[in-house]
Amino acid sequence: MLGVMEKEKKPYSVQEVVNHLQTDGVKKAAAQRGLDALVAKGTVIEKVFGKNTKIYFLNQEGLEKMEPEEMWASQAENRLLQQQVTALGSEVRDLERKLKALQRKKTVPELKAAIDGTKARIADSEERLKGLRGPNAVDEKKMATVEVGFRKYTEAWAKYKRVFGSLWDPVSEGMALSGKKERDVLADMGVDTDNAAKVDLKEFRALLTNKRARR
Repeated sequence: MLGVMEKEKKPYSVQEVVNHLQTDGVKKAAAQRGLDALVAKGTVIEKVFGKNTKIYFLNQEGLEKMEPEEMWASQAENRLLQQQVTALGSEVRDLERKLKALQRKKTVPELKAAIDGTKARIADSEERLKGLRGPNAVDEKKMATVEVGFRKYTEAWAKYKRVFGSLWDPVSEGMALSGKKERDVLADMGVDTDNAAKVDLKEFRALLTNKRARR
């Protein structure tokens, strides 16, 4: 029973435990005794909704928590640097196109002056690019590690959000009868919603999409 909950990492009702273990011949009474024993040990937490609805989920205390703030900051910094590199690269290409156009149209003295001016601007742009690609730039290996972790946590976020939503929606529909507010129940369960944390999963997925597009 505990193995099932650890593997699935989602809340269960007694009947859901029975359904999951029906091939092992587990009856409802036995499932209830097993859950009560796990609650007594502190391995599983029990939450009661209304008069008869009970939900069981693993005790999350002591588990490693995802802290993606540093990864988000590094990702944002890298995105800004990439935008600067792209902008400067476009500037260099634009200046090179203007140089070629001047070579076709200007007189020799005018062409020389235009070329000198354009070369000076190109040299300045290239110097700025070196600064971005030099020791002050984000380390590629570090950025790759950050991106792997960011992708892992974003995918886990999406999975747990989807799983919790599928279980919470039917529970929340019956909460009107219990007289409890959804916000209070979620707080009792220790659940932080996206709205409460003021974050949007779509925004973080967009960072990964933009990263692939730049490649």
